[in-house]
Amino acid sequence: MEKKAKKLSGGFLTNPIYVQIIYPLLLWLTRQRDSVSRADRMSINGGIILYSAIFLEGFLEDILCTFISNYADSAGGKTAALTDIEKTSSLQGYKALFRGFGLQLGDFLNGGEQEDLDFIFRYRNLLAHGQRDSYIIYHGEDFRPTGIAGSVYADIEKFLIKRRVLKKKGSVQPNHTELFSDKVADWVFAQTTAIVGRMFKVLEQRLPYYQMSQQANVFRLSQLMQVIGARATQEPQK
Repeated sequence: MEKKAKKLSGGFLTNPIYVQIIYPLLLWLTRQRDSVSRADRMSINGGIILYSAIFLEGFLEDILCTFISNYADSAGGKTAALTDIEKTSSLQGYKALFRGFGLQLGDFLNGGEQEDLDFIFRYRNLLAHGQRDSYIIYHGEDFRPTGIAGSVYADIEKFLIKRRVLKKKGSVQPNHTELFSDKVADWVFAQTTAIVGRMFKVLEQRLPYYQMSQQANVFRLSQLMQVIGARATQEPQK
């Protein structure tokens, strides 16, 4: 295993996009907020939420790839398993994929952590697809606007209130200033890194039970976690 791990440590597999590009971008975005206007600060926080989900999904794909013996088919294309992973963007989808490899997502995350993971993906999907915050209701005959339908972001706000990140309010419409506040963005980033850390810890604990190829991949993931930790403590470059 040591020889295999050494080979992996020196190759491109040790620097996937979510570690090489996305994580440093997240750290950079958190440093930019203090020097911009309130409106720009909300935009930056939206980016932190979006890229936190991308970082989390990259790590989840790495976890699943640990249990795939081959990354390419005989023709050099992607395996069906990898193609399925790329189509997944929900908690239920990941549960199904984990089951396909003889795993349970519950082996890695408790119920609350799974809810947080699902929430992060739902919030990401709204932002990634440019979902508008509400819809105008028109009268059927003369097409005059009669009101505003409930916002698709209302469920996002309800979850954040449930987690006590935001305080409950009386208005039906979500408060976008709060939804894209430092508090929310920092919570999403913190939960993302906590979920990643939790999953890696469980993966490492189960290391003796894995096959040789899986052990090599867990070793590679441990290197990635060290890179992530080192970047988090680095002083920003002037």
